[in-house]
Amino acid sequence: MTPPASASTQPGPAWIRRAPNALSALRIGLAVWLPWSPEAARLPVVLVAGATDFLDGFLARRYSATSAAGGILDAVADKLFTLSAIATLAVSRQIDPWQAPVALARDAAVAAAFGVALARGRASAFLGRSPSRAGKWATAFFFLWFAVALADAPAWADLAVFLPAGALSLIAAGSYARALVLALREEAVR
Repeated sequence: MTPPASASTQPGPAWIRRAPNALSALRIGLAVWLPWSPEAARLPVVLVAGATDFLDGFLARRYSATSAAGGILDAVADKLFTLSAIATLAVSRQIDPWQAPVALARDAAVAAAFGVALARGRASAFLGRSPSRAGKWATAFFFLWFAVALADAPAWADLAVFLPAGALSLIAAGSYARALVLALREEAVR
């Protein structure tokens, strides 16, 4: 549901209302291209992808251009880019081997919980949810971590960014797990 327009959220021209979804689609394209891109292009690709993640949400909220489809597209773009970046960094040995499974644990847990919800006809417990603050911050920290890893920063800098990203991911996964449990309890009560 789109919030009512206020002084800070005025509907914009048609092209700006389409911009958030176009930015999410661009991020999906960048996710596909990242593993095949020249090594020197990877840091700029991550920076552009991170900028699209920020801008699509900002524009959608600012110009009342939010939609259910846009929310799903944004989430899919985030997951695909995260998977692509982690796989690229792992294969090129720019992250420690233990970091990939930790970084992917949230998305794997969310995907599994969504599968259970979908199988039980409770997908709305996921699809209607706004992203949690922890999830938004985790995504931001992961983009920063990708950049730090690609910049060959010292190990302490890598950990200083990775650890909060991992912790926030676990918190976000917990909120999705809680939503699933509540949806399944509601189903059991019926």
